[in-house]
Amino acid sequence: MFSFKVTADKNLDKIKIITNDIFRDLRGDLFTIINYQIQKDLIKKKFNNYFDKIAIRKKNTLTGIHFDNKSWKLITCVNGVILVVLVDCNRKSKTYLKYTRIILNTKNKSILIPPGYGVSYLCRSKESFIFYKYLFNGKYIDADKQSTLSWKDKRINIKWPIKKPILSKRDDI
Repeated sequence: MFSFKVTADKNLDKIKIITNDIFRDLRGDLFTIINYQIQKDLIKKKFNNYFDKIAIRKKNTLTGIHFDNKSWKLITCVNGVILVVLVDCNRKSKTYLKYTRIILNTKNKSILIPPGYGVSYLCRSKESFIFYKYLFNGKYIDADKQSTLSWKDKRINIKWPIKKPILSKRDDI
């Protein structure tokens, strides 16, 4: 049975960093990204829907700060290196518009993000494969219904290690 070590982010304590046990043998590595125990112990909610997505990004690609108030997200970098920036977008929170930065790579870590937190990431390796699991009830909130903050929003003042990232039309605001 695979086990998980869970720590709260030092800046935004509702963000959880999950380190998974790795099974290693002659074939390589195997680890579980999510199971029922994580849902039961950390999220403490049942869901009637989920989406699994994989994004493949080129170096210096930046995804804007996207969020909704319904979906839990679990992000894992399966291959490559990404800088993940998470922003508290809950207007009633004491940490509203505060952010944290976490490096994800292929070292068996995932980030569990509750509703109301914006997610942005910058691809730092030649190519990165990012696994997303969205957990929610009801209908899926697709890009047209999500909220987006600019990656250069002066209220947040994120210190990005790049001046001219590769952006989608949606994120070039």
